[in-house]
Amino acid sequence: MNRLVLYTIFFINCIFTCSIQAQTSIQATVKNATCNGLPDGEIQLFLTGKAPFVIKWEDGSGFIHRKALQPGKYEVIVTDANKQVSKSSFTVHSGNILTVTPTISNRSISVIAEGGIAPYTFYLTNITNPRQVISQNSASSIFNNLPAGSYALLVKDSKGCTAIQTVELK
Repeated sequence: MNRLVLYTIFFINCIFTCSIQAQTSIQATVKNATCNGLPDGEIQLFLTGKAPFVIKWEDGSGFIHRKALQPGKYEVIVTDANKQVSKSSFTVHSGNILTVTPTISNRSISVIAEGGIAPYTFYLTNITNPRQVISQNSASSIFNNLPAGSYALLVKDSKGCTAIQTVELK
């Protein structure tokens, strides 16, 4: 998009008309990562000035829409057809960290999930006997009457982010 601003300057007995090119500007829509550390952030640029534009991100990319971004800060320099240069930076934030805290008591495992986005789904698998899947897609965070062994505890939040913890039940 090219913005041309016209100014009229009045002097005694004469009129001058000047055209001044609007400066290049950079705006963006940033989509943060859904899960902690997951590379699914995005930055979509919206540019003003005279097209065509030369876009140069700090990693050498020249795309107006960046996808599959890790959480972090991203700097971009844009030059328009009038050789006007603008520089800006945008931050892709990390999703909420999902953590799992198991408590073991009397052949039972209870789980506290924090972070992420509720509701949570709990999975428990007996590592000692992998054919023994204790629970799949459970809304309950308490597993009772378990035999001794090693267990893999997986918690999934509503966005599909996961946290895994290994638990030893003696």
